Amino acid sequence: MITLIKNVTIFDGKKNKITNAALYFDKKIIKIGNVDNSIHVDEIIDGTGCSCLPGLINMHVHIDIDPYLDFASQAKESTPGICMMRAYTNALKHLKSGTTTIRSLGSKFDSDIELKNAIEMNIVNGPRLFASGVPLTMTGGHGHLFSQEVDGCDEVMKAARLQLKKGADV
Repeated sequence: MITLIKNVTIFDGKKNKITNAALYFDKKIIKIGNVDNSIHVDEIIDGTGCSCLPGLINMHVHIDIDPYLDFASQAKESTPGICMMRAYTNALKHLKSGTTTIRSLGSKFDSDIELKNAIEMNIVNGPRLFASGVPLTMTGGHGHLFSQEVDGCDEVMKAARLQLKKGADV
């Protein structure tokens, strides 16, 4: 489905801006410039008075945690299903607010890895996601309520390799 946003001001993220531009996209940008009647368009949006800018990047999220609620309570009470639903809801909020790439620095039950897989398989919509899976911490360390506790080099290496095997990027 190709969408055209016409009459929009486009900022390229550097110093350049194009006014009264036409932007064609279908998940990815197809063309920027003038209106091109040779392109079949399924939806037209009038962008008069609006600006378009590159997607935002958030480099530190816990995708399965609501940032406005008590972190510790959520970590204690969450189930795999609740974490997955919260992760998906948060991913959509990011996408709708213009964040097109996120890095999740820890999720209970590997929900960020599962969500990343679902996004990449086109099962659900969401931003590009770099996932770390279950965080690793020393016994009683930071984030121990939702992390795997590991002590010593051998335990850390084995746990890190397991996260990579599950699909962690970070």
